[in-house]
Amino acid sequence: MMSKAITIYMVLCGLLLQGFGQIVPQDDALSVSFEEQAAPYPLHYLYRGVSYDYLYDDTGNLLCDIGHHVILKANNEAALGTVNKIYIPTGDLIEVRDIKSRTISRDGRVVELDQSNIKEIADQETQGGYRIFAVEGAEVGGEVEYSYVMRTPASTFVWQTAQYDAPTKTFDFQLTSPEHLLFDFHIANYEGEEWKTDTLGGVTRYRLSLSDVPGYVQEPFAAGEANKIRIEGKLSYNTYTGGRRLNTFSDAGKKIFRTAHTLSKVEEKEIAAFIKRHRRAPLTPMEQLIHYEHEVKIRLYEEEYASDKVDDLLSNRFGQGRAFLKLFVAILEHLDIDYEIVTTCERDKAKFNPNFDNWKYLDDFLIYLPAEEKFLAPHHSAYRYGSIPPELSAQKGLFVKKQLITDFEYPVSRIADIPAASHEKNTSRQEFVLSFSDDLSHHAIDIKFTYTGDEASNYKTALHWTTEQ
Repeated sequence: MMSKAITIYMVLCGLLLQGFGQIVPQDDALSVSFEEQAAPYPLHYLYRGVSYDYLYDDTGNLLCDIGHHVILKANNEAALGTVNKIYIPTGDLIEVRDIKSRTISRDGRVVELDQSNIKEIADQETQGGYRIFAVEGAEVGGEVEYSYVMRTPASTFVWQTAQYDAPTKTFDFQLTSPEHLLFDFHIANYEGEEWKTDTLGGVTRYRLSLSDVPGYVQEPFAAGEANKIRIEGKLSYNTYTGGRRLNTFSDAGKKIFRTAHTLSKVEEKEIAAFIKRHRRAPLTPMEQLIHYEHEVKIRLYEEEYASDKVDDLLSNRFGQGRAFLKLFVAILEHLDIDYEIVTTCERDKAKFNPNFDNWKYLDDFLIYLPAEEKFLAPHHSAYRYGSIPPELSAQKGLFVKKQLITDFEYPVSRIADIPAASHEKNTSRQEFVLSFSDDLSHHAIDIKFTYTGDEASNYKTALHWTTEQ
């Protein structure tokens, strides 16, 4: 009787999967034994598929349809509670479509999603929102399946996680694009991948399938995201425009240089007024820089979704990180101090790969002063000259400096190390002195905390707002 029930269950699964979602699983995606499906994990994925389909709209704009298809199994109530609601982010999207969901109970009963139960929630802070729906009919030991497609303006870079917090039986990745657009790929933290590529009807398809991907276990003090299996991709060539490699680190350096040096007349006026208002004399250029940095960081703060214009930063007292970068570059130019713009990513997000020019590595800014061999963190208010967020150190970065070539300023880029602060200069020390009265009836404890280097950054910044008491 049991074998008959299992056979019926598997047939139902196979029929229902046909045409469901953006990616159809491989024929053997669910050909695992019932005992294996019931493996002793709180949660495991039978299948995860992600697709990136690049296409042109009627006006010639390049778009990308990103599809997600998930089949999972929850083996206890706690695990079920984490997957009984599905959230689909809608910020920066053109549309979300083809939302589908269903549950399959242990006895083969299927419950489909009622489309009227999909709710839209706005997020005022990020100017985005979510589509949310409850997974109807979910039960311990059953399966939950859902899929959806997000249409977005096309990005020339791909950054796709392929390892999750639970084991995955089969993970499929697919990218399609018009055949004149050629992509390159790198897979981080994994060896032995086998890419399959084919072209049909003017469309090139890149495919990768991984089997038995272990769940990622977060270790204390370990860089979680950086250690996960990750697929990185980039648009490298457009055969319609020639054979030059696109979107290189050198191209990124030129773009960063232009961003940091392109100011409107209003921005130039407001920066000049700020420099004049906070000038202190007599100070050396480096002393002036340290003074200006303090004035900026006690008055202004970063807001991710704010304007990147310097005049808005100075008037509103908050702005994007790029606004801080432009302000400090202008101050350095005014003081005639040699500098390089540095861009990198937090080391717990990814290890910067100098051999694969994906701009996703370039999401935070520093400034390097070669004469002093020190860094400055423009928009990190807790850090002052010579000290930077630790997560941006012990990492490589893209360094961009200006070079004068026949009276023309030209950006030159290089990949170099961002060294970590010396452990000898980065300390946290606690001293406890315990004393007793002569008759041992009373005691006193004197506690002294001493911090140096990065450990002192937050305390040092807070001193500005504290009283002597």
